[in-house]
Amino acid sequence: MQGTGLSGWVRVQAFAAAIAVGLAGWSAVSLRPALAHSEEDMAKMVGDHGGSVRAAGNYHVELVVKDGQVRVWLTDHGNVAQGTEKATGAATVTIGEKRINVPLKPAAKNEMSGSNPDLKHGAMRVLVNVTLPGEDPLQARFALKSH
Repeated sequence: MQGTGLSGWVRVQAFAAAIAVGLAGWSAVSLRPALAHSEEDMAKMVGDHGGSVRAAGNYHVELVVKDGQVRVWLTDHGNVAQGTEKATGAATVTIGEKRINVPLKPAAKNEMSGSNPDLKHGAMRVLVNVTLPGEDPLQARFALKSH
């Protein structure tokens, strides 16, 4: 900074301000992942309806499979219900080697549901696909031990 006309003290202050701005930006970026839910955290969560919860894009997807019915609720990361009235979706349920496709239709404010009599009690894997109007498709994967 030779020849800039800045005194030594002003140069120190400018340098300190630059460091402070850089650290503030770094901490804001580095804390973001710490505030996000990991897959392990999501696997331990129980939704408002007693189901399993997974993150899908900017949303949380809660899944309950019971009595031949698949029910899905959609909330944002702040647990605010997200409207599903114009959404489309499907759940692919895998039980052993058998795959069952269950179309999902809007059912309530933030709920979608579908049914299939072949859904029996027991362990299963479920792939949920939901598309909200004007948004990219959402996908959530679940492994249910029993339901």
